[in-house]
Formats: sequence, C-alpha cells, structure tokens
Amino acid sequence: MVKVVDRGIACGSQSISSSRCFIFSALFICLGCLVGCVRVSTQTSQTTYHSISPKQRQQTAAKITSWNITGAFSVVRNQKALLANYQWRQSGKQFIIQIAGALNIAATTLMGRPGHVTLRQSAAKVFQASSAEVLMQQQLGWYVPVSYLKYWIRGLSAPGRHKATFDRYGHLIALKQQGWTIDFSKYQTNQGVDLPKMLRLSRPRLRVKLVVKQWHIH
Repeated sequence: MVKVVDRGIACGSQSISSSRCFIFSALFICLGCLVGCVRVSTQTSQTTYHSISPKQRQQTAAKITSWNITGAFSVVRNQKALLANYQWRQSGKQFIIQIAGALNIAATTLMGRPGHVTLRQSAAKVFQASSAEVLMQQQLGWYVPVSYLKYWIRGLSAPGRHKATFDRYGHLIALKQQGWTIDFSKYQTNQGVDLPKMLRLSRPRLRVKLVVKQWHIH
C-alpha cells in the first residue's frame, strides 16, 4: 500500500549554456547533500523492514544532525555526463564537502555555515557567498535548492510545500518539491534508522544520481 501526502508543489527552472557552468552546477548539487554523520555500508543487503508510520520515521531521521557520508554522484545535462566521488562531513549547521575523481575537474572543497559558503579549488580559485544558492546564481546564472538536499539525503521532505509518497513500511519513496522530482531507493538500516542508499533527482534538462556508499552517524 502506498500513502500519498499532497501539500502542494513549488516549481521553477532556469538554464545555462556554457559547459563550465554545467561542471560547477554538479559540484553544488553535491554540496547540498553533504550534511551529518551516520554509519551505513552499501555492502549491506536489506530485504525486510519494520512497518513504521511515515510520521515516526520522519521524526527519527530528523534527529540525525551530524554525519560523515562517502559516495559517488553523476550529473547528466543536455546528454553530457559528469561522474565524481564525494565525502560529506556535517556537524550541526556546519559542513565540509570534498569532491574528487571527476574528469577535468580539480579537487574541490565546499565549506559552509549559515550565512557563509565557500568553494575552493585552489588558493587562486576561491568563491564565497551568503548561501550556496546565491553562490550558484552568481557563478552559473541559475541554482538548485542545495539547502533542501540535507533533508532529502535522510529520506525527509524539506520544510515547505511538497507532494510525498510513502511505501507500506513508512519510507519516503517519491517526492516533488521546489520543481524537483526525487526518487528514493534501496533503503538500508543503520543504528536502527532506515536511510536512503540511492537518490535520483530530476528537473527539465538535468538529472542527478546520488549514491551513498557509507554513512557514519555521530
């Protein structure tokens, strides 16, 4: 049985033309995901779950505020693909995201706290703004709601208007929010909490696949 909760959808989209902007966009998409510390291994095969109400699962996942995540992501825009590995360390409201392994992209570090976000590729390439969204708007001419990703990565809807679908175990499996469609799959249990192992995000002309290889909850 699937339960659907409809609270409205807020949509919006912008486009860019340069390949340089596309590359930076992928980095910032990953930024929004890097928040907190949980211990989960993608090697674990989870085939059965306990049936828990969506409200209870959401309350439990919301208590996770610090974690260390390692994984990989891909971005496809206008039939061009980008692949990279990432490490996301979250401690309360502060985060550090390191991105590596993407073709033609130098190692990149994203650091943030409320009101201040920095992207660093080298001593000579440092960009700063009051938020990741503002920084993307300045550098790319458009943005993705990276502040929402810290909720989505935990299998949560972000505050605000959305449409959510849950499976019979109470897992969030589909979400529409801020013009994005998010599919959640392959939940795995860590320290008694079921967390998404894979997320697929899409909006017009842009698709993102985010894989969590390991969660470490603090």
